Amino acid sequence: MKNWADDLICAHVDCDAEQDIIETLRDLGNQGLLAGWRLEPLNIPGGFPWCLSKGGIQVALVQTRKNIAMTSNVFPSDPNEDAASSNIYIKQVHEIFNNTNGVVSSNLG
Repeated sequence: MKNWADDLICAHVDCDAEQDIIETLRDLGNQGLLAGWRLEPLNIPGGFPWCLSKGGIQVALVQTRKNIAMTSNVFPSDPNEDAASSNIYIKQVHEIFNNTNGVVSSNLG
């Protein structure tokens, strides 16, 4: 039987090498350049520390290098094993990342 998580995608996002991606995403959100998404603490013990949040949806982020992060879990979709719903939000943030006039860029994996 196929695992529901096999259908999940993720977005990789990066900024200039000398910048910190978490700080950059925070600044973009504070400037209103992420279409209402804001960087917030995820507050899940043992989980990734940051997420992008909008309207009750939280997209967890894992920082893989100083200037690179990738999306991880999407709440509340993932606990319901709803890959299609999670992927919708991942694609949304991916498109938003790529509309920041080059401040950050993203690709899907």
